[in-house]
Amino acid sequence: IEVVPAPYGENTTITVTVPPELKDNVTVKIDGVEYSITVDDNGIGVLNVSNITAGKHNVTVSTGDENYTAKANTTEFTVPKQSSDITVSVVGSTPGEDVVITVSVPEDATGFVNITVDGVTYKVPVNETASTATYVMQDAVPGKHNVTAQYLGDDNYNASKESDLKEFEVERFNATIENIT
Repeated sequence: IEVVPAPYGENTTITVTVPPELKDNVTVKIDGVEYSITVDDNGIGVLNVSNITAGKHNVTVSTGDENYTAKANTTEFTVPKQSSDITVSVVGSTPGEDVVITVSVPEDATGFVNITVDGVTYKVPVNETASTATYVMQDAVPGKHNVTAQYLGDDNYNASKESDLKEFEVERFNATIENIT
């Protein structure tokens, strides 16, 4: 058994070599899930699997028939976590109203994002259906503000690097003066 693990979400390749006479009787089992594979005339078969979570896994290759004693070989492999990229968007610039800061994370990511606004950090949960984490800056005060974000990672994704500093400005209040006579 030769295993070439790829990061979560990508194809992990498992190559098996058996006696060519057994090419019709090869089963690959990964963490209890069975796959039947086709083996070529040289006794070599390849299985690509993309739905393997990050972490340690066992793969067992079984073969045998009425002429060969059943044999099984097991090996352990580790699927690395996937890297994570994020994007930060800011909506709103009216004083006294809300400014919405949204951080987009990988599609099936879970966990938390640290959103830092003007030096204050907020730990915000990822909305798993939207693949975002959102912080609402209520009653925004006029002036320049800045935000950075960092996804903290989960079982399948590494933490992201901190985003570039994003600046945004909340407009000043409009004052009107009426003439009183």
